[in-house]
Amino acid sequence: MRLQEDPPSEFIRSEPGWNASRRAVEEQLARAYWKCAVDVLQWQHSFGKNLSGDPPSEFRIDPSNFPDFYPGGPAAARARYWRRLQMVWILPHAWRKSYEWSTAWVTDLWVSIRDGIESIWERPR
Repeated sequence: MRLQEDPPSEFIRSEPGWNASRRAVEEQLARAYWKCAVDVLQWQHSFGKNLSGDPPSEFRIDPSNFPDFYPGGPAAARARYWRRLQMVWILPHAWRKSYEWSTAWVTDLWVSIRDGIESIWERPR
């Protein structure tokens, strides 16, 4: 399971009282935080698992790319999008299922055999 490249609507949703400028900034923030989830977090936390209460240090964006933060600034935005990520993380439509062939097991097997042979060879006689 991998996160969809585009955030689900629940993650991007705007509040009724936001003006057009705030909606635009919030959509940019949402997309930046979603990209962080796709690039970093999905490899650390699997589908269906609850995310921790506090955002991990890896859940961050470069605040210099967003000079127009709204009330609360960068910390409030980070907390807001962490709560949203917690809500959508368990939604099946936020994820896509894919299958891929992996040959990693061959390498792992070869390393195990090699290590076994080396340990036998190095045993004192």
